[in-house]
Order: sequence, then structure tokens, then C-alpha cells
Amino acid sequence: MAIRALNPTARIIVSVFGEAFEALAPDEGQEDKRQWETVLRDPTGLPQPHPSVRSTSLAFDTPLHWTGFGVWLSMLLQVHGPNVLRIKGLLNIGDAGPVVMNVAQHVVHPPEHLPAWPSGDHRSNLVFITRVIDPERIAYSLETFQHAAGRSDLHVVRLG
Repeated sequence: MAIRALNPTARIIVSVFGEAFEALAPDEGQEDKRQWETVLRDPTGLPQPHPSVRSTSLAFDTPLHWTGFGVWLSMLLQVHGPNVLRIKGLLNIGDAGPVVMNVAQHVVHPPEHLPAWPSGDHRSNLVFITRVIDPERIAYSLETFQHAAGRSDLHVVRLG
């Protein structure tokens, strides 16, 4: 079981649609035996991000090809799953409102189609938090998949 490999002391409760809220409560009187990674700190003692963790933002002026995006995302997670920590964003796929994306490591939460845009900016915006993945490669690969899906007019307009 994958959970046992990550945390051998974890209490596992099978829950159907969140019916076991007691799973969130800490075990009374049990010592936490997990080994935590040392937090990096700067000279003032403040926590610092791990040097291999990076964040980047991408934006696109034209709508994304939804199927091409899905294939690209599936392949990204297949190849780099453990190193893709988070992906969040609003995607313009040509519908009336945006699609909200939320990915936590290899778990892709169901996309939510909003009825309208929250502002006048209808660009697709994606934020990635990754470990040891070059942000330029993310942008290049997404752009390449979009071009292969027929969106040759789509280009990254912001990479930060």
C-alpha cells in the first residue's frame, strides 16, 4: 500500500464520501514516529523554500485546446508526478466561462466549469509548484502539445 510506504505509522480509515471525519483527529497519547525533513533557515532563522522547489506562472492569450491540454497534463503527471507538487489555474477553453484546474501531485481534482469569468481578463493562467523541473520545459511542452492539437496561434505570454 502506497500510504504505508510514505508513513508506516499512519492510521488508515476507509471512508465513503467523507463519512469518517474522526480520521482527521489526532491519535490520543501516541507518539509521532514520522521523520520530518529539516527546514532550511536563513541567517535570521526564517524558514526558506527548498532549493529544488520552484514556482512558475504561465498565461496564454488565446483559448487552449481542451483535449490537447488533458493529454499534455496526463503525460506531465505520468513522467514527473512526484515532482509536480501543485498546479492551479483558470483555463480559457473557448466556452462562456473558465475552467478551474486544481492538481495536487498526481491527483487531478475534477475541473470546475464556471458560468462566467471573474474579471475582464480571459487569458488562461496556470501556476505550477514543482521540484527539479525546469519551468521553461513546462512552457515549451505545453505550447508544443497545443500546436500539435491545432492551436498554432497559442504562445506563452508570461513566464514568471
